[in-house]
Amino acid sequence: MFQWLKAGCVAVFLLAVCLPESAAQIRSHGYPQGAGPGNLSDTVLNTKAILQAAGVKKITAIKDPPGAAKTSYVDIISVDSTGAIRSLISCLQKTPTMESDLCITALFEYHPTGQVAKATYFDTKGNKYPEHKSVWKEGKLHSISMVDTANYILTTESFDEQGRVISHERIDQTGHVLENSRYYYHADGLLDSIVNVHYGSFRYIRKKQGKGKLITMKNSNFDNSWQYNVAGQCTRYESNYYKTKLSVPVSNRTEYFYNSDGTLSHIVNNSSERETFVTRYTYEYY
Repeated sequence: MFQWLKAGCVAVFLLAVCLPESAAQIRSHGYPQGAGPGNLSDTVLNTKAILQAAGVKKITAIKDPPGAAKTSYVDIISVDSTGAIRSLISCLQKTPTMESDLCITALFEYHPTGQVAKATYFDTKGNKYPEHKSVWKEGKLHSISMVDTANYILTTESFDEQGRVISHERIDQTGHVLENSRYYYHADGLLDSIVNVHYGSFRYIRKKQGKGKLITMKNSNFDNSWQYNVAGQCTRYESNYYKTKLSVPVSNRTEYFYNSDGTLSHIVNNSSERETFVTRYTYEYY
């Protein structure tokens, strides 16, 4: 649940680590520095700095299959004058298997440093979800935790003095470790690799491609790549999962398009498993 909520609440406005030129520039965006390319935390995808500069007050994202009569989902995001996200409402539309629309609301509170201090979640059916709580030491973010009381799972992410994620751990009620990941960084502050006890190691390889840049990540089961233009914007993400004894091969391609002010215009998702979807973004301004 923690991973789904975390991803769902940032999916509309953040997408992958890009390649800023310095650690100072990374910090200026205020995104989770431990997040790897493509996992919903892109410095160039509707970040706080971009939203503030554009004067964005509200974002509406609508995801549709081309030519479909029914919208798949709608996200409505409220933004304050500093560019910080204050609330996000995600609504799944009514379907033959779902009696009514289901909306989940996320409310965010911030620490003076600008990082999220608390996130609260609830839905239109009256269900409340575990809160995301932060622990601070000497004015710096030390850890974020969430307790899934339904499944008795504690999820904790720890941070170093630079505000970078250095570990991600999930533990059940018996103390058994379900997941344990460690994050390692280059001297410039950018993510180099992730070592997961259960799934192995993942390293991010960066190289120039024309006037832009390319990031790749591979292991024995899959390969991922992210392309960036000369402005540092992520323009394409591709993933390929190889055939194994337990799964069939799957390929995905996502393309990102931007407005002149740097905000997202639309995203096109293509997959070998399902039909193409287009997510379109509209904005209201201060």
